[in-house]
Amino acid sequence: MVFIIFGIIIGLGLVVYGSIGVRQFEEGMATRLSRYNLRTASSLTELELQIPRSERILGPARRSIARRVRQVTPNGTIENVQVKLLQAGNPKDMTVQDFLGIKGMAAIALAVGAFLFMTFLVHPDVVKFVLIIIGAGVAGFFLPDLWLRQIRKKRQEEIQKFMADAIDLLAISVEAGQGFDGALQTLSSRKHNALTEEFDRFRLETQAGKGRRDALRDLADRTGVEDLNTFVAALIQADQLGIGISHVLKTQAEELRIKRRQRAEEKARQAPIKMLFPLILLMFPSLFIVILGPAVPTLTNLH
Repeated sequence: MVFIIFGIIIGLGLVVYGSIGVRQFEEGMATRLSRYNLRTASSLTELELQIPRSERILGPARRSIARRVRQVTPNGTIENVQVKLLQAGNPKDMTVQDFLGIKGMAAIALAVGAFLFMTFLVHPDVVKFVLIIIGAGVAGFFLPDLWLRQIRKKRQEEIQKFMADAIDLLAISVEAGQGFDGALQTLSSRKHNALTEEFDRFRLETQAGKGRRDALRDLADRTGVEDLNTFVAALIQADQLGIGISHVLKTQAEELRIKRRQRAEEKARQAPIKMLFPLILLMFPSLFIVILGPAVPTLTNLH
């Protein structure tokens, strides 16, 4: 039992460390020291000793695992992971290599935990033993994908939720005489969410010299929200045809309000169906106990 607990602790430690401590693969000394806010030291040895012990011990193993996972991962999958990380807002400043390292460490941790559990508690035959270990490793490898999917979905829902109000505010600001960039800045000063962060990035990219159309397309790609894709397409078309942006913003705000109302009505229609299963599984048994429970002693005495 002690070995099992010890193995589980090690496995969980690897997963937690991988989720909060991973960074880029090949980091120079200056990058690592600035990341940990280390104080000035007189020698490289002292500088290395100032790095947290967990990074010194597990860092090389984590980078080695991530490198091997990347070697066996197809390029298409790597690009897909990169897009998902962008649409999830790059949680914990992860790169693709970091995420692949987490997947490898999670697979090893769950496989080791399954091995210890099977060895000391269950004692199955060899075939089941091997299959369970392989299944645990595969499950561990894909668990980070589920985590990333949830973060991505939550961020997209947040962007979609605030889109109608944000476009309304942009339309009002432009009608008041502000330029589009000024309206974006006004929006960012009043609201702070995933959508305003993306608008801020778009504004900074255009100020740095990036083309407005390219920056808009990148904005749509970074979010993956259908309503925002439609909004970006309308802005690009208006820019190409010379249509006033105020009219486009008003039209898009009205359409987004209609879509938001339609989604709310759709969820309201789905509510009775979603409530059916909790009613059957939770409330009906309690009602049967309350209604039929007093009759049970009488029926028992009759027999």
